[in-house]
Amino acid sequence: MLKQKLKNAMHMLSEQIAAKPNHIAFWEPSGKTLTFGEVGAQISHAQCLLKKHGFESGMKVVLFAKPSAELFSWIGAILGLGGTVIVMEPWMSGPQVTQALATLHPTLFIHDWIGWFWGMRLKGIRKIPKWVSISRQYSAHPMKIEPVEELSQAIITFTTGSTGTQQGVVRPHATLNATRDILLERTGSKHLSGPDLCVFEGS
Repeated sequence: MLKQKLKNAMHMLSEQIAAKPNHIAFWEPSGKTLTFGEVGAQISHAQCLLKKHGFESGMKVVLFAKPSAELFSWIGAILGLGGTVIVMEPWMSGPQVTQALATLHPTLFIHDWIGWFWGMRLKGIRKIPKWVSISRQYSAHPMKIEPVEELSQAIITFTTGSTGTQQGVVRPHATLNATRDILLERTGSKHLSGPDLCVFEGS
């Protein structure tokens, strides 16, 4: 059996933070922006909160919040610590959510106020032992990136698809790394220090 490489996908964002901390990383139609340096500080703060709740590499986290810079910072925090992010479609029924989570055993539920109401109505989410609310705060500590095997689960997305039956799509760290490389190659951006990352959030 071939030995897997150790490469956390978050190294890509870490490189951007170090190369251009004052460049805008996120932009939203509301006018809110975050620089790469601020994203790194948000991720660091989120990682501190995760650690306070006993988070360890390999743990699985359900994350439900509207698209925002904060949401992506929390995703980065979880992946950086070697965890797995579980994302679920909001229109999945209670039994579908319970069945989907039955074998994953998430230990944390990360949410905004919309996610809190969504989680409270679902038995499968209420069973998750610890809940943490997303916030926009910063930390001066450096972002942590734990070594993980490249085929380690990074993101699991559940969708009902066209069949009405929940289906899980697993994206390992290797997939995230390869996706970035393909995008750089197809857009002719390999010679750059890396593209800025913008999030467009609908009102």
